[in-house]
Amino acid sequence: MADTDAFALVRELFEQLRRRRLPIGPPDLDALRAALTAGFGWSSQDALRELIVALWAKSPREAAIVRALFARLAWPADWSPEPDADASPATTVRARPRGTRGAATPGPEVAPPKPVRDEDIQLSVARQTVGMPELTLAGVQIADARLMLVEQYPLTHREIAQAFRRLRRPMRFGPATDLDLDQTLLGRLRSGVAVPPVLVPRRRNATRLALFVDSEGSMAPHGPFVDAFCTAVREAGMLQQTSLHYFHDVPTEGTDRSLLSELEGGDFFPALDPVLSRIEPLDAGRVYADPQLEQGQPLRDLLATMAPGTTALVVSDAGAARGRAEAGRVQDSLAFVKALRRRAPSVVWLNPVPRPLWAHTSAAQLARHVPMFALDRTGIQLAVNALRGHPVNLERPL
Repeated sequence: MADTDAFALVRELFEQLRRRRLPIGPPDLDALRAALTAGFGWSSQDALRELIVALWAKSPREAAIVRALFARLAWPADWSPEPDADASPATTVRARPRGTRGAATPGPEVAPPKPVRDEDIQLSVARQTVGMPELTLAGVQIADARLMLVEQYPLTHREIAQAFRRLRRPMRFGPATDLDLDQTLLGRLRSGVAVPPVLVPRRRNATRLALFVDSEGSMAPHGPFVDAFCTAVREAGMLQQTSLHYFHDVPTEGTDRSLLSELEGGDFFPALDPVLSRIEPLDAGRVYADPQLEQGQPLRDLLATMAPGTTALVVSDAGAARGRAEAGRVQDSLAFVKALRRRAPSVVWLNPVPRPLWAHTSAAQLARHVPMFALDRTGIQLAVNALRGHPVNLERPL
């Protein structure tokens, strides 16, 4: 193991983390080199692993990914990292057995192990016999960190969180804890004497987001990715309130199908433009608190309790997953969006199916009237902009 290039393993770990789109680069390698030069991470593999976690991971999720990938690499059993004299200190770290000394740039001094005396062994045995019995993990199966599943979705947890942190509506509310310097100085100038400081509530993000997620059916293949997306928005989006509601296909039911008979031939084409203004908002239907669609409540009751100014985000394939074009589904979806807009001024649709697959489906027709974006890196940026009030070019807006 003396000739093992430890930096090659660090480099491999770095490349694997980059492939999983962790935002690390050459400056992070320089930070690791500087930390090793300062004496950190030399004692053991665990010390080096935790040093890399501290420098490269920015969340518990990323820390688990770093530890899992670190455990998969073929680290030598007995080694201590040492800068290589033949290469630049910023790029190479080599491994050598414990106790050996490098000729060019030796690592930090390691104290030799203290010899064990017979008296120490007898004292240890006596303590174990008269005190508490020794606790061991014999028979306990411990999970192998190398077998941890590291999911790879089109979007990472950090990318989703950073996108939705831009969805901000700062307002002052809550207890008065911040000093209003201008009003304090103005009051002191008016009175001519020392007056108590003027305190105001702290600025907080007052954005409320209602997530409506299509579940089961054609959305089943996208379920894990959509769940990870919703988790990132709720945990790291830093919004005042995020509510999550599930439905299947469309949460509304009972739209007037007689409008479709007025279309030429009753076919999907031409589109619903002639009857678009006559589609009434509809809140008759049910939404659910779980993806298994068991804990339901009437959609009308949910909309009645929704705070004014709440933004709404719908996540559904809108029929694009199966390539279907159904005029009835488009009509139901438009009636649902109109009902949402009574309480939520901004309604945006995210589709997990790539945009090229929307052609000749219900999703393509719905995207003509409602802001709809693909659930990818560019799509969530545009969706957040639309939720913030930026104008969206639509062929025939509602």
